[in-house]
Amino acid sequence: MNKQVELSKLQKDEEKLLLAKILDKLKIRDSKNRFANTDFLDLSQKRIVEETLVKRKEENYQFFGGFKQAERTMLVLFPNTYLEEKIYNQIMSALRVTLPKELSESYEHKTYLGAMMKLGVKREKIGDIIVRENRCRHNYFKRN
Repeated sequence: MNKQVELSKLQKDEEKLLLAKILDKLKIRDSKNRFANTDFLDLSQKRIVEETLVKRKEENYQFFGGFKQAERTMLVLFPNTYLEEKIYNQIMSALRVTLPKELSESYEHKTYLGAMMKLGVKREKIGDIIVRENRCRHNYFKRN
């Protein structure tokens, strides 16, 4: 299907931009016969992308967020000749932050997210943030 035709079906500019990026990733995957992946997608973006992939009858893809119940996931597109298990450690890393006991339970999700963003990390590069007692774990996208 023509890229312009697919984009014209969407109303919002941010949805068109997202879909254009996905179509470009598909083209890279197919032309270079290598995997391609996106930044982390929120649930709304994931829905739009998944609807498009289903309409296009794409099969070689997976949404991955570091763990099974992840809300924020990245789309990973596989060429036909690639084994998917080998690539996840190339595109994603986990970061664990452990606080001293005196700060235990004083940090919330928004505190960790704010700290990451103050360091210059863009939101779309950060996956789910899991906060537990005196620590948190961030899944984030790592570009090579």
